[in-house]
Amino acid sequence: MFKKMLLAFAGIGAAGALTVYLLTIPLLRRLPKQGRVSMDGITTIDDAVEACRRTHLQGWDLVAYAQNNAARKFTYSRLNTWDTPSRAFERGMGYCEQQALALKRSTAGWVSKQGRYLLCVANFLPKWLMEYHRLEESRATPG
Repeated sequence: MFKKMLLAFAGIGAAGALTVYLLTIPLLRRLPKQGRVSMDGITTIDDAVEACRRTHLQGWDLVAYAQNNAARKFTYSRLNTWDTPSRAFERGMGYCEQQALALKRSTAGWVSKQGRYLLCVANFLPKWLMEYHRLEESRATPG
């Protein structure tokens, strides 16, 4: 009985490893060969923090500058799902979570010491709010 369970778990583990391999290796091969992308002299998150400090901006202007840097630096991609936010920032490509976490790390020293990353799996909006947005969209649409 023990041997059968051990073989079953080994088979499940091998199937899982094969699945991960088949889903990630083709994506990694499609990544560009250049590992680091520089934009206006910003390559790493530390460079982004230093660029923000050099602007001498404060408050929301500084936040907007940091957001703009992160948005211009990142190209949306699911090819590098295993990269850390720092590595994705250096690579210049990643998905929304990597971009948000890279922005959080680049602003951690000066925006808020209590800043938290929030991931919304599902959003539930009241019906009245959705109706309001539909009304506003219909007013903004010409014709």
